[in-house]
Amino acid sequence: IEDYTVFTGCIISNNTAVNGGGFQIQAGILLTNSVIVGNYSSFSGGGLAMGGAASKVVVDCTFSNNRAGNIGGAINDGSWNTTRSLVIERCRFVKNSSASYGGGVFITLSAAIRNCLFAGNQSLGTGGGGLAFGNSRANVENCTIAGNRATAGGACMMDWGATPTFTNTILYGNTVSSGTLTNFSGTDAASPLLDHSCMAPTWAGGTLNITNNPLFVSNGTGV
Repeated sequence: IEDYTVFTGCIISNNTAVNGGGFQIQAGILLTNSVIVGNYSSFSGGGLAMGGAASKVVVDCTFSNNRAGNIGGAINDGSWNTTRSLVIERCRFVKNSSASYGGGVFITLSAAIRNCLFAGNQSLGTGGGGLAFGNSRANVENCTIAGNRATAGGACMMDWGATPTFTNTILYGNTVSSGTLTNFSGTDAASPLLDHSCMAPTWAGGTLNITNNPLFVSNGTGV
């Protein structure tokens, strides 16, 4: 897909590719009200692989049970282009997996992630069960990141100069392979700032955070 494209009300399921098991796009995209489920990529972006210089917007979508043989179980943005932006809003990422970075998503650009759920995703290799950031200035707001699992960084992995911020976000019940509660890993694991958030274990980088049990209806899954 080479031009600016709008997808709305789509079901993209049970497809296979090297990059972008569901689909791959190198141009601008507005993806709304869609379900991306059960797709597989042998390398990156089990549900969706993105690149190119245009900005991307993903709103009101569900990504579930997508798998990647390397990075980005649900979404991989591999452009390493920090001048463009990605917006992900009101989306659900549930039970996606990758063999390396980012069981849910792998992001390498400026991103705004708002009002999203990351639950039950898994990175089987390098780390970042829910999300992995590479050289990314991501702002994560009003999200729940819970019950994800990875070799390292049950919730998130941060490398290559990543500086994410988390605001009013729940990070709870994320574990590494041993079962230990661990949210962050990577060479930039000390970089994230958290404010007005709920997490366990506690985190020193931020203000007005709590460690109270969020009392999920389905404990540990974020739903």
